[in-house]
This record gives sequence, C-alpha cells and structure tokens, in this order.
Amino acid sequence: MSNERNVVVASAGCKLRMICAFVITFFLSMIIAASYLIYYSMREEDVIEGMLASADVDERLKCIRHLCRNKSEAVRHVPTLQKLITDENKETKLAAIKCLGLLEKQGIPALPSLRVSLNDRDRRVRVAAAQAISMIDPGDNTPILPLAKALIESSDEKEETNLLMIIETIGRFGPRAEPALPRLIVLLGDKDSGVRVASAQTIGTIGSNAKTAVDSLAKRLKDDDKHVRVAAAESLGRIGMPAQNAVGALIAEIHTNDSRFKIALIQSIGRIGQDPDLSVKALLSVIRDEGGNEKVLSHAIQSLGFFSERKEMIIPMISKYRSHENELVREVTRAVLAKFAQSPNVID
Repeated sequence: MSNERNVVVASAGCKLRMICAFVITFFLSMIIAASYLIYYSMREEDVIEGMLASADVDERLKCIRHLCRNKSEAVRHVPTLQKLITDENKETKLAAIKCLGLLEKQGIPALPSLRVSLNDRDRRVRVAAAQAISMIDPGDNTPILPLAKALIESSDEKEETNLLMIIETIGRFGPRAEPALPRLIVLLGDKDSGVRVASAQTIGTIGSNAKTAVDSLAKRLKDDDKHVRVAAAESLGRIGMPAQNAVGALIAEIHTNDSRFKIALIQSIGRIGQDPDLSVKALLSVIRDEGGNEKVLSHAIQSLGFFSERKEMIIPMISKYRSHENELVREVTRAVLAKFAQSPNVID
C-alpha cells in the first residue's frame, strides 16, 4: 500500500510540474509576443514620425493622408500634426488641419493651435481651421466671425466652390451663425443656383433669429430653380412665427404642380402658424384638390393641426379621413383630431 501511495504521489507531482511548466511557458510566450508587438508598434510610430518630419513635402502629405484614413494611428501623432499646422508649405498645413478635424473630440489638444490658424493670411487655411474646430468642438464659437469674413472675401472673388464649402460650414453653427446672416441674404441673389440653395438652407438653420431674411426668402419662392424654391420654403418654416409676413407668399404658390415644393409650402404654413383664416382656407383647398396624393394630403392634414383655434372649421372637413385607405393619412388624421380633443371647447 505504501508503494502504491508513493507512486500516486509521484505521478501527481509529475503532473503538477508539467502544468506549472506549461503555465510558465504560456506566460513567457505572451510576454515575448507582447514585447514584439510593442517593439514593432514603436518602430511603426517612429517611421511615421520620421515621415512627418521629412523635408520631402510629398512624403509628409502621403503620411498625413494615411493618418486621415487611420484615425486610431492619427491620435498617437496629434502633437506632431499640431506642429505641422505652422508648416511653411500650405498644402501640408491644410492636410494636417483636415486630419485633426477628422479626429473630432480626440483632436481637442490641437484646439489652441487651430484657433491661431483662424488668423492665418491664407483664406483656405482659415476656413479649414474653422471647419476643424467645428468638428472637434461644435460648441466653440470662435470660427463664426472668421467664416463670415471669408464668406465676404470668397463671394467678392467669385470662388463658387470655396464659397459653397464656407456656407456649409457656417450652417453647422445653427442659431449661432447669425453674424453671417447679412452676407447670406445677399447670396440669395447669387447667379449660381447652388449658392442660392446653400444660402437659403443655412439661413434656415439660424431659425427665429433670421427674421431679417424673411422678405428675401419669400422672393426666392418664385426662383427659376426648383431646388431654390424648395429651400426657401423650408427655411421660412424653420424661422417659424417671425416669418408670418411670408404666409401670403407661401399660400400664393400652394397650388404648384411640383409636389416636393407643395409639401414644403404646406409644412411651413403649419410651422409658422399665423394668419389662421387664410392658412386654414388654403390648406383645406389642398385637401379638396389632392385627394389622390396621399403624401400631400397627410402633410396638409398635419399642418391643419397647428390651427386648433379654427378646429370648428377643420374637424368636419378631415373627419372622414380617419377611415382613409392609406395608413399614413389615417394615422395623421387621428392624431390631429386627438390633439383638437385635448384643447378647450371641443366639438363632438
């Protein structure tokens, strides 16, 4: 029995040593592998840093473009990219600024340098810096005035491609972009329809603070370009109640054959919510004329929901659409009627 016990103990000890050896070997392998990864990672970082510091402009640009496509790598090189913002070569500057903007919140350490670039002599650099800042920190207001200035310079020099880019960037600031409003109003009359569309859309993002643009937008409802007409109508709706002087102009176009334009007009009349007698009469006329166009019909009923003070006139005209064959029309009608039911003096 003693011999058998010794054999069992020896066997168990052997197995334990084998397990220990395996565990030790495994962890050593992991350590070695990790060391190799760290080594090659550091080596790759050194290579990238070397390329970014290269005297060859093409090599620097190639490296920056690579980082733009690989954000996880770019994050590790923010300090060097930040230095390249002041590079003597303009294209290198622009590429570095763009790359930092693509990092969004991870590019925050570069914000001080980017703010300095807002005063660069080159307008392209200033605009690129403003774009990058708006992407990294959307709450930062510092780019607005430089962008408004660049908007004037670009439009004066007829640089339409650059102009569209500036207008689009300004639009990211929403109501805070009000300092650019005077120039945007001027650009509503630009000869290029793309500029007119972009200007109208950006004015809409400013919202109720864009009251001074209402008359100019109302004139664009008769623009030769259909996209401009739609953008102008939509923007008037986004301005809301301050655009009440444009209700007549919106109603005047409401029987257009362009369904997209018609929907924009209908939505804006509802969002502005003024001149209830004229507005309700116009929307009800759309319902009578558009019985076969479910999309237009549903938008007209939805906009009527903003005029609960005229529900006595509206309810008899829309009640039948609760059982309409189109599901969207049915749902919108029921929602509007339910809204009216919650307001005072409900008519059963």
